[in-house]
Amino acid sequence: MALVKWRLPSSEKTQERPRSSKAVKVGFTKGKKNASDHHRQAILCVAASADGKFVATGVISLAFRRGTNQLFSASKDRTVKIWSCNELAYVETLFGHQDEVLDVDALGKEVCISVGGRDRTARYWRVVEETQLVFRGGGTGSSKRKTDDMDSGVDLPLIDEGHEGSIERIAFIDDDTFVTGSDNGMLSLWNIHKNSLGAWHITTTSSRSEKC
Repeated sequence: MALVKWRLPSSEKTQERPRSSKAVKVGFTKGKKNASDHHRQAILCVAASADGKFVATGVISLAFRRGTNQLFSASKDRTVKIWSCNELAYVETLFGHQDEVLDVDALGKEVCISVGGRDRTARYWRVVEETQLVFRGGGTGSSKRKTDDMDSGVDLPLIDEGHEGSIERIAFIDDDTFVTGSDNGMLSLWNIHKNSLGAWHITTTSSRSEKC
């Protein structure tokens, strides 16, 4: 498995042809080529630190905390893990999801958000406080559902539409707002203070979207 670094032209006006791409083998340390040090499966995600010092690769999802070299990783073992690239060390594991964690994102604060696939939840993790807010997708109606023992204790309303089998993508918009994407073509907008703000069904036959 390899990570490929691409060199692009510096500007549109330059007539110089871009240099050829450079393939960099992942996981080997200088002077050592231990087979256990590199990826054994396909590389499905990549993330770069803001200072350009680190590039991380993995098989599910990765996100650097903005302005730092703290890395969040999503895992099939139903957890989110935190890593320190400065120390090249594992920091801690965040537990709570009931299915494979398919996506993770982070901004500047010491928090992250994740989605747990078929457990149909998005989770907002406050790392320092060791708490989490649980946002539940799918279902019908606006009735509240009791959070489980691993939740923060906050009851959140279900979105009116959805019926998704899996919530698979998540991204911060700002510190309080994020968007999730489901396998039924639904985009849902969430606010950590106001819960669900709305859901949009994205069609593949038109550039327009419909708000549900």
